Amino acid sequence: PKALEPYRDRIRYCWQKHSGEGASRNFGVSQARGQYVAFLDSDDLWDSEFLQATMQAFCEIPEARLVTTNFKIVDVEGNLIAMGGKRSPGRLFTTRTLLYEDWRTIGMPVVQRESLLAVGPFHTERNALIDMDMWLRFSPHFPMVHVPRTLQIHRQHAHQMGSSTAEFYVRDVRALKKFAYEHPDVGINREEINKKQVWIKMV
Repeated sequence: PKALEPYRDRIRYCWQKHSGEGASRNFGVSQARGQYVAFLDSDDLWDSEFLQATMQAFCEIPEARLVTTNFKIVDVEGNLIAMGGKRSPGRLFTTRTLLYEDWRTIGMPVVQRESLLAVGPFHTERNALIDMDMWLRFSPHFPMVHVPRTLQIHRQHAHQMGSSTAEFYVRDVRALKKFAYEHPDVGINREEINKKQVWIKMV
């Protein structure tokens, strides 16, 4: 609160007791007053041109309801670990591409708040893949657009939730199973889920 004091004429600082990822996002969305909501976790960074580029995409594609960019993953010292982003062709994400080529590539997007509320809140169960679950649920209803520029930085460190590969896979399986159960019409390849489960048991 002290660090934010000089900016109080331009921002609203909202606080709640630690309640997990999903509850924090839901609280933030409920407090927002603008047309768009932008997500930025404590261990991530935006490039200085991130917001300008994403808002420009909303102008270029008026039907867009979510815009995201490529990202890079760095360690605690800022050394590059990997590059990430949309793998499927074209500018639009679909449910199918999110399930296969574009799994885990949404990152920290900018979303039209009204559309986000229409899909429903972020789930609040512990150790779930909160973000991926939301964007899968979002995808059948609203256009999701990609900006082919690397404008997000994800910092990887030992203390973040799900920092091990095995933990990531556990959360993947939970998200896939949940979406498959809630959306049987999508036709998720059950073998892909089973492969991930077998991999987890081996680890």
